[in-house]
Amino acid sequence: MIKFSVIKNKLIFVGSLICILFLVSNVSPVSALFLGHFKDSVYDHIDTSGNPIDGNGYTDITRVTAFISRDESEMRVRFMLAEKVPMAPETLELWYAIAIDSDMNPSTGLTNPAIYNGLGVDYEIHVFVALPWINWRLEITHYYDGGSETHPCKGTYAIHGKQVWFTFSLTDETWGDHTYIGLPPFYVVSLTSEYFLELDGTYYVRVWDHAPNTGYITITQP
Repeated sequence: MIKFSVIKNKLIFVGSLICILFLVSNVSPVSALFLGHFKDSVYDHIDTSGNPIDGNGYTDITRVTAFISRDESEMRVRFMLAEKVPMAPETLELWYAIAIDSDMNPSTGLTNPAIYNGLGVDYEIHVFVALPWINWRLEITHYYDGGSETHPCKGTYAIHGKQVWFTFSLTDETWGDHTYIGLPPFYVVSLTSEYFLELDGTYYVRVWDHAPNTGYITITQP
């Protein structure tokens, strides 16, 4: 009985070692380069005019981390939130976004000093979560002189606990300039919002959080 136990333990050890070697040999190389991260204060929601307002912790950004792929074709962003995103939030729709001033020119694109901190936003990549988590979508909106266009964004996204991840292409030409952001450098502001439904059936944004609270982040090539 003792011999059998020893042999069994040896077989388990060898089997475990083989599994570890197999996993190590199949680990893919790191495919992204770390760009940086910054923190954002809590309890800092604002309304559309920039005035302080109460909001929920699941739209309260506390930290943003950014990566770029080694071939510089896509960017990955992670939001850390003050609270977990619940299955049934109080609001009708949630919105997590990155606003990009791709030409670094505040006079072009969409402007709203209270929300975008002085940027002229050329592209917004946003994850919509319609409740109760039945209509998720990743979209890109291109703001240009005379209008805007929104299209499905080439990328992926995930929401887990207090984290929101999304990866998006910088060089997608499916809809021409409307989806081709281009390579860094560019300016960035991170955003969240809570959508509510009015009595007439229209949506409106009541609560925002932008990070950083003032200024913007400059994304440069690694």
